[in-house]
Amino acid sequence: MDEYEKIVRSLATATFYVTMVGLSVIAGLTFLDVCLRYVLNKPILGVFDITRVMLIATVACAFGHTQMIRGNMAIDLFVLKLGRRHKAIVACVHDAIGLALFLVITWQAFRHGNALRVTGDATETILIPFYPFVYLIAFNMGVVCLILLGQLVRSVGEAVRK
Repeated sequence: MDEYEKIVRSLATATFYVTMVGLSVIAGLTFLDVCLRYVLNKPILGVFDITRVMLIATVACAFGHTQMIRGNMAIDLFVLKLGRRHKAIVACVHDAIGLALFLVITWQAFRHGNALRVTGDATETILIPFYPFVYLIAFNMGVVCLILLGQLVRSVGEAVRK
């Protein structure tokens, strides 16, 4: 299990680096576009298209790291008073529901990516195709599934431990 978690952690960390780079690119590109627009009256062609697809990549790549550190919102008010075993049972239910949800999201994202690849949908100005970014969403949702699977196994182990 430790090797599995190490591999999944590496995947989540690598995708989180994509998030950090994506945010830096978006901020830098927006700053440069504003400067060029108001100083030289020469905006960057397609900056909206580039920002839009970079934002897709940035948000999608943050999901794995967020789930890995359990940075998502949880309702602790009800769980705080529970004992160790009951907390583990609640975590099992939470992780199982999350895994089912993200499996469906992963599957649907791959299906949508295939549909966009076939239709050739792209951004309006500089025609960046959408399907690679939808596949990136599907990949990252798959990473979240792997993380949730590991957390579910750990929670089940905690729940059945005496």
